[in-house]
Amino acid sequence: MQTMENTEQSLIDTSEGFVADGSVDSKGRIAKKSETGGWRAVPLIFGTELCERIASLGLQRNLVTYFVKKMNLSNPKSANMVSNFVGTLYLTPFVGAFMADSYLGRFWAIVVFAMIQVLGMVVLTLSASLSSLRPPPCSSSTPCRAAHGLELMVLYAGLYLIALGNGGIKPNVSSLGADQFDEKDAAERQHMPHFFNWFYFIISIGSLLSVTVLVYLQDNVGFEWGFGIPAALMAFAVIIFFSGASLYRYKRPTGSPFTRVAQVLVAAVRKRNFPLPSDRGKLYGADNKRPGILAVKMLPQSNQLMYISLLIHLCLSTWAYLADESALGKGSV
Repeated sequence: MQTMENTEQSLIDTSEGFVADGSVDSKGRIAKKSETGGWRAVPLIFGTELCERIASLGLQRNLVTYFVKKMNLSNPKSANMVSNFVGTLYLTPFVGAFMADSYLGRFWAIVVFAMIQVLGMVVLTLSASLSSLRPPPCSSSTPCRAAHGLELMVLYAGLYLIALGNGGIKPNVSSLGADQFDEKDAAERQHMPHFFNWFYFIISIGSLLSVTVLVYLQDNVGFEWGFGIPAALMAFAVIIFFSGASLYRYKRPTGSPFTRVAQVLVAAVRKRNFPLPSDRGKLYGADNKRPGILAVKMLPQSNQLMYISLLIHLCLSTWAYLADESALGKGSV
């Protein structure tokens, strides 16, 4: 009698109606090719990415002008605030990728973090719209007062909610799009390059619209509209994306590479004196036969880049020697 995992693997291998890469549908079942993924799901991902690019980049391009003209901040302080904000935008994807790989999966990571970004954009729009959340404009009769206190708190809250939310979208949208094509199916695999070509074309279109249309609105109509429209677009993007939940293919969270790297480093230190096994296949500790786990691609050990292994061994040996010397020194005192 076949076990559950053998039955599942047999279903994946022998039925042409199901994907072979382990993707599941919205109900957790092995995904059917005729009902999920492929080009039927990709347009929704493209629409989401287009709205997200317009919204995110439309806010970034003119922030210095907003800080100087509306928040009465100095040019150096404004430039520093924008630099910190943009730097955070490039750091938060590590958080978003970790959460997606370890806990949420790509779909729910995008939904949750996109809602956080929408919240941040609404807060920023309120900052630009409500006179109580920004300093009075400079005039000959009114001395210039820079934003402070609650005004800065609301401004920072909006900016860094946007940065956090963007961190869950940026690393996961393209990966989710690639998940819609079965990499073990030759016919579907050949569509992946076309998907990425269109994906980056959409990004370019979004960037163009953000630096032209939205910057024009901010400069000539007002920042409340220049921030409000991107917020509405981002909310619309969440609705578009969520509406395709039944069409997507999903990869189950399998753990973050950061966790595995940390485990390897700890194991390497703890087992630095262990002799290598004669059978190199024993170097792999992954169990590929657990239910629901497809075979993991194993990279064979090679003699390439041996100098890195030697360098690591030398560093570990030196560290162990110094630790022993330190222990002997303390014992002799």
